Amino acid sequence: EIFDQAPTIEPAVRVSRRPRLPHFPNALLLALSILGFALVPLFARPLMESGMSPESVALIRFLPGLALAIPVLPSLFRSSAKRWPALAFFAAGAAMGGSWALYLDALRTVPVAVAGTVYMSYPLFVMLFVWIFYRQPPVPRAVLAGGLVVLGAALLIGASGPAGAIGTALDPALLLCLPAPIAFAVIVVLLVRDP
Repeated sequence: EIFDQAPTIEPAVRVSRRPRLPHFPNALLLALSILGFALVPLFARPLMESGMSPESVALIRFLPGLALAIPVLPSLFRSSAKRWPALAFFAAGAAMGGSWALYLDALRTVPVAVAGTVYMSYPLFVMLFVWIFYRQPPVPRAVLAGGLVVLGAALLIGASGPAGAIGTALDPALLLCLPAPIAFAVIVVLLVRDP
């Protein structure tokens, strides 16, 4: 009875609620991510043909992510539990940026389809790194899928040379494509494995 008559007390400081971000269906976000991921080589080559360097194109690609990460970095480096994982991700991101600049440089001479196929071989490297560093052998289904990727890449690379010869397979610029899927595989392994 006493509590019913007590005056209500307004809080001294009102905490404003954060505005809610618009909700996007997961399928839409996934489709946009896949589309952006797949179309990158198609946009990169015209940018380089217009006079931009591979390093500039790579910077444009990774600059939004870096801008979003910069405000979070000080808090990560202050926490001893988060410092080493943050440094690992920072190093992997820097390697990804550098290797992607090499990949773009290869696009000057390597056909986009061949370079894209090499880039899409990153699951093979994920499988290899998980096996080496976490002692988790690949399951037979993963080995079969990896074999199909290698077979498809070999057929595409062999067929892209003059009259079906191995011209592109012998192009040294093709080797510049390899660091990008390797660096991307490192990032995938870092993201999906427990620290």
